[in-house]
Amino acid sequence: VEKPFAGFDRIATFFERAADLTNNDLLGLSRGQQREIRRAGLICYVGLSSPTVLDSIKNMTRYRRVFSDAIEMNPDRLEADGVLNWHFSVPTSLKRRQFVEFAASGLLHDLRQFANRRFSPDLVTFRHARNSNTEKFEQFFGCEVKFGSPENSYHFRPADLDLPLITADDELFAVLRKCCEDTLKSKSKNKQAIVLDQ
Repeated sequence: VEKPFAGFDRIATFFERAADLTNNDLLGLSRGQQREIRRAGLICYVGLSSPTVLDSIKNMTRYRRVFSDAIEMNPDRLEADGVLNWHFSVPTSLKRRQFVEFAASGLLHDLRQFANRRFSPDLVTFRHARNSNTEKFEQFFGCEVKFGSPENSYHFRPADLDLPLITADDELFAVLRKCCEDTLKSKSKNKQAIVLDQ
């Protein structure tokens, strides 16, 4: 059964509205730390069945369109410098700070679960500005976090990228990789959408 898609603008607006209604400026950060990645379906399982943290990031990056067409991830510097850049391909007028923070904290939360290790990047940067509660971000990420930067990025340590995943499964990964490739070939372009769990 094909899962429904929701427009990224609706999801981002929902996060912003929820933060306003609850007077919780850290809603995205806190929800990312609590999310259950398995609800994302195929993209989750191809990530957690990968051999290492590096492989997991590379595979989730390659197959991101199985989950969403809105997110763009650039792993070109990952192996050489440990840097992963990412952004959402949406109009700059769309408020999305809460969802950006949700996605950023969610990725590290997921990788820590997969590796069963609370590792931390060397640096995390965000494009958007933030003047309050920045210490909460450094507490979660375990490193310096810069806002108002040219790009969203994680700067991982090489040793952490080499960490094996306790969820690794070579046979499952081979099957899921084929499923992802088939899905990418057959999937019609659905710009700025995110797969919703049912």
